[in-house]
Amino acid sequence: MQLDIGSRFGLRVRGVFGALAAVIATAALAHHSPFVHYESRDIREVEGEVVGFEWRNPHTRFDVKEIGTDGSVTVWNMEYSPPAILLRQGVTKDRFHVGTKLKFAGYKAKDSNTMFITNILFPDGTENYNDEYAPPRWTAGKSDKKIGEALVDYQKRKIAEAATVSTAGIFRVWANDFNDRTPNKLFASAGKLPLTDYAQQIKTKWNPVSDNPYIFCKSGMPASMDQVHPMEFSKVGDDIRLRVEEYDVVRTIHMKGTPPRKGVKAGPNGYSLGHWEGDTLVIETTNIDYPWFDKYGTPQSPDLRLVERFSLTADKSRLDYMVTVTDPKVFSAPVVMKRQWLWVPGEVVKPYNCKFSKSDLGVVSATPAPAAK
Repeated sequence: MQLDIGSRFGLRVRGVFGALAAVIATAALAHHSPFVHYESRDIREVEGEVVGFEWRNPHTRFDVKEIGTDGSVTVWNMEYSPPAILLRQGVTKDRFHVGTKLKFAGYKAKDSNTMFITNILFPDGTENYNDEYAPPRWTAGKSDKKIGEALVDYQKRKIAEAATVSTAGIFRVWANDFNDRTPNKLFASAGKLPLTDYAQQIKTKWNPVSDNPYIFCKSGMPASMDQVHPMEFSKVGDDIRLRVEEYDVVRTIHMKGTPPRKGVKAGPNGYSLGHWEGDTLVIETTNIDYPWFDKYGTPQSPDLRLVERFSLTADKSRLDYMVTVTDPKVFSAPVVMKRQWLWVPGEVVKPYNCKFSKSDLGVVSATPAPAAK
């Protein structure tokens, strides 16, 4: 079976159905660590005309037409930092235009012309780069040629500008610390999961396209706490509201009452009942109506129980998080995961407005990607 997917580029590009499936599977897994789904040792440079561009969360997207020395055409589907990151760097949508010739560097997908961009070189010699994954490539040591502020520098500047440490306790905006570049840091902290036979069987059937909620802008607990964008605690009457920028997650932490009875579905983030143990906020979350524990096909059952603990560090500049996971159908022992957030003065939680696009499913090219040199 052949598919014509090149009409919007003004060319005809054909690929077999099996290749398309491979591209889709790779692209669908691209949240959030490129090292799992792209070849981290295979840094490519691609120069070509931007024939398609999408400015949206969870990723900006470029369709790039590269013409080889022999006249052959390769169409690349590329993903880059989302507007949620770029705008904090000071990079706006008007920096990118269809028809412009740009130079890209990044990690190539294992089996398709799909790339995770780390660096972009503009025609005027300026460069923007994703400092989560790469340093400047073409403009090292040339500060006047850098477009946008590195996220680490942005956070350092915000912190340095603050006169004092916040006295608001937990009730403020907390940011991901970009000095810690551990991908999917919450789940990474768990190490090897003690999966039951049932969980192993479900995981082997994981379909990275039809079963992957992240590509379709969906999330649930505990994955909602493994995001890289800011979150905010605020008081709402007797309760606490936790807003997470990514996927526009809003959790209500009930400080009074009792959870629903077993079997009652309370949405993808469940029902959360909280209390204070000194200065530590302890939350028990149950009744979660969400099928996946992590981003790699580990299931979870309706019996999932989460006990979360949020506590300030001694200098009140960071927020420690620990969650104990109990789900006997999935895990043969409790799972403990940890991560930390950083207070960045002036940071705010912004609307995320995640939008799914068919371009998230990749692009097939008739011309294989050139070998690395």
